[in-house]
Amino acid sequence: MIAWGIPDLLKGNFFCTYFIPAAAGATLLLLAILTFNQTGTWRNSRVLFEHAVAVTTGNHMAHNNLGNIFMEHERFAEAASHFEKAVQIRPHNEYYLNNLGLAIFRQHRYDEAMIYYLRAIARNPGLAGSYYNAADACLFSGRDNEALEYYRKALHLRPGNAVAENNVAEILIRQEKLDEAIIYLRAAIRHKPDYATARNTLASVLTRKNQISEAIDELNEALRINPRYAEAINNLSKLKGSSQTHKIIDLNTR
Repeated sequence: MIAWGIPDLLKGNFFCTYFIPAAAGATLLLLAILTFNQTGTWRNSRVLFEHAVAVTTGNHMAHNNLGNIFMEHERFAEAASHFEKAVQIRPHNEYYLNNLGLAIFRQHRYDEAMIYYLRAIARNPGLAGSYYNAADACLFSGRDNEALEYYRKALHLRPGNAVAENNVAEILIRQEKLDEAIIYLRAAIRHKPDYATARNTLASVLTRKNQISEAIDELNEALRINPRYAEAINNLSKLKGSSQTHKIIDLNTR
């Protein structure tokens, strides 16, 4: 409309020849300035979502996205602040509740984090991530039995989490339930074959059950995965006096 309408309106006008080029130039300059300012808003995700928060009201998604960005940069207090705003806007969103709990957990405030995990679980009993997170909070708080309950529920909902299986095994070992611990450790190794920690833990349990040959095999594999794994090296050294010495890897060749 501007491109064809204005020239028609100004046809025959003495100033047409000068006015239109000048107006077009001024318009292009203005658009260039606006474009430059706007591209600054889009230069990265954080700036984009901060801009969205500034120019909108109740933008829970922008706050949640900002929280995730700060979590990636391990700025947990700032992440928690944005997740909290998202929860204030959408108090029944289980994902926002879970995210807030995780940001608080990463600040070592385990009991407070647990409050939000439980709210998320109450909202969605099938949310496996919240069970895993609740289990971690209990584990770090020294509440082994509760941690065990949440880990088992989480593994039922979303199986195959090798770290959780290893954690369950560690709890069972403290409870002297060695046979059950072995089941979980073997599952962890099956789901994550390069999990040197689980192999070392399994070797320790097998040693306690006097299954020295199998223990050495697991330690050898753990050291193949991580040749500088100090605990596995020490454990292997302790087994040198057993009748299975010939299976021990010569560490000097590594």
